[in-house]
Amino acid sequence: MPKLELVSLYEHLNNPIPYTTFEQLLSLGTLSYGLIYATWVGLNGMLYATFGLVLMMLMDKMLVAFFTPFIYYLLGTFFAQIVGLDQFAPDVSIFPFRIFQQPMWTVLVPFFLLTFIVSALFARVKGRVDEMYV
Repeated sequence: MPKLELVSLYEHLNNPIPYTTFEQLLSLGTLSYGLIYATWVGLNGMLYATFGLVLMMLMDKMLVAFFTPFIYYLLGTFFAQIVGLDQFAPDVSIFPFRIFQQPMWTVLVPFFLLTFIVSALFARVKGRVDEMYV
């Protein structure tokens, strides 16, 4: 792409290695960094899996419910880039290796948005179960 002059490559602040968001945790040690980052990816994976599971409990079309978390992930990333809020994209929240270092709170915004969506859907499932047994 640089040959077409669509993308320009440069070093960030004369640093040949651009630091990403979670690399702030390297000061705690490599083992701590690995454990914290693996836990973060695991929590996000659990949340996306729960999103699909709860949707399967609510919807009749299982295939649509199964692919909705994936579509949310892709469209969330797409729209975040369009409006210029790339640091809040779902993919950057989990795997922030394509964006320069951001404050740690930026990865929590998409996480809490998804947590809110899953919690609201879970409350709806709970309401349906309660209606069935009343």
